[in-house]
Amino acid sequence: MRTLKMLMFLSLLICGPFAAGADKMSGDGAGEFIKQNMIGKQLHAETNRKIDQGKVATDFSVTITYANWSERPNGFEFDVISDVKQTMYDLDKNGEKILPGISKDRIAVNRCLISKIKSTGQLLGIVIPVSNSLIKESAAGPTSLQLGMQDGKLVMKTASIFHGDRFAAGNQVKPGASERTNVLEVKDGKLHSTSRTQSFDVDPTTLARTPDGELRIMEMSEKK
Repeated sequence: MRTLKMLMFLSLLICGPFAAGADKMSGDGAGEFIKQNMIGKQLHAETNRKIDQGKVATDFSVTITYANWSERPNGFEFDVISDVKQTMYDLDKNGEKILPGISKDRIAVNRCLISKIKSTGQLLGIVIPVSNSLIKESAAGPTSLQLGMQDGKLVMKTASIFHGDRFAAGNQVKPGASERTNVLEVKDGKLHSTSRTQSFDVDPTTLARTPDGELRIMEMSEKK
């Protein structure tokens, strides 16, 4: 019974984030959009936010490069390369930054493996961590992925399958997960991205998730 309940819970973790709006997404044209509008392009964003239940402030910038497109018999794959500049500050009881900050600059490569499901036409896959220059400090877990076109835009939905490491106060890491919807479109000849991300603390025994902060919205634009 315990095993059955765990399997049911895992199915909700993997499929739940994809249920809403899935019927409005079409797999047709998604691969072509990626190949024509994303591969070889770079997106850039800068933001400041709090993490670890508001205990840590972080200055964050990222440049994302889409690369290494390859077609497979039943789908395709490509890499997402993230060049991250990040400085973290623990916060005192008054919410002020404790100096000096701690650098978490890193370059991470993730590979997206996509298959087209014959019975539904949906594009489903997994994101696998390939490399991370901070791998000795933190490790990411596998992530489920769904792609589709909606109103001429590419929608990418990802969700952590189990959990990975998340930065925490005191230069520590903790088990965490995330769910993200990323919408990519071409405006005025340039690639733009709008992502909505919810982070979670994870109980590694039960896999129960507790929201860590509010939904984060980040806008990214093509870097020339």
